[in-house]
Amino acid sequence: MLRALIGKSTLVLLITISPTVTRAADLRELCPSRPGLGTSPCIVDPGHLLLEWGIADWTLEDSSEARGDTVLGADILVRYGISRFDEFQLGWTAFGHFRERVKTTGAINTAHGIGDLTLAYKHSFRHPAGDELSIAIQPFVSLPLNRNSAIGNGDWSAGILLPVSVDLTGDIQFQASPEINAAADGDRRGQHWNFGTVLGLGLATTDASSVTFELSAFRNEDPAGHFTEMLAGVSGAWQPSESTQLDLGVVAGMRHNSPDVELAFGISHRF
Repeated sequence: MLRALIGKSTLVLLITISPTVTRAADLRELCPSRPGLGTSPCIVDPGHLLLEWGIADWTLEDSSEARGDTVLGADILVRYGISRFDEFQLGWTAFGHFRERVKTTGAINTAHGIGDLTLAYKHSFRHPAGDELSIAIQPFVSLPLNRNSAIGNGDWSAGILLPVSVDLTGDIQFQASPEINAAADGDRRGQHWNFGTVLGLGLATTDASSVTFELSAFRNEDPAGHFTEMLAGVSGAWQPSESTQLDLGVVAGMRHNSPDVELAFGISHRF
């Protein structure tokens, strides 16, 4: 009787844990949003959390009047899979430092603080793993945690993205991230339209590494002055395991009113 009881208990235990083992074996390929300019349409596996951590990010804006350097640390994005086609996102810049040197006077201005809190929801219309022809929609809202911080926007903003990707060959993927948003005004007292898109070409160099080339163009209709920002970027990623990625990205401004250079590196891990 004891032997029969042990046998039944073992059977119940195997039945209980077998779905978990199957789910772990059937995880999708890891697809963090970083380090590029665009947004992937892929969805995190349901019940799993993907932590994307920007360890360091440096941006240079150099004009005839001043040179500004912005350094961000602990730029965090948390993505959680709600269902096969849906995920929730929470993003926050835990620390940032800004330094500006006025060229005419030599004066140095510095500021530091925390960034805004961003909440987003992404729904996949097809192929949530991000393969073949994948399409998703992602509304978001950003809220200032400190309106006086030089790192954040100082006022709320909200928008919507329509990320799309399509496999051209087994190793090459085309990506697009059109977006429209109500961005915070430069004087932090209202919102204005900001719209554009990111186009990218991803190349799998090995089974564990990839390179992505991107172009970005956005029209900014700030009341203080309308302008178009254009950027070009190249980023590389390496996955030492199925649930971990290391990345490095470089961005260059293509015209006036665009940041001159941006360098960033970070890590992503799925739990």
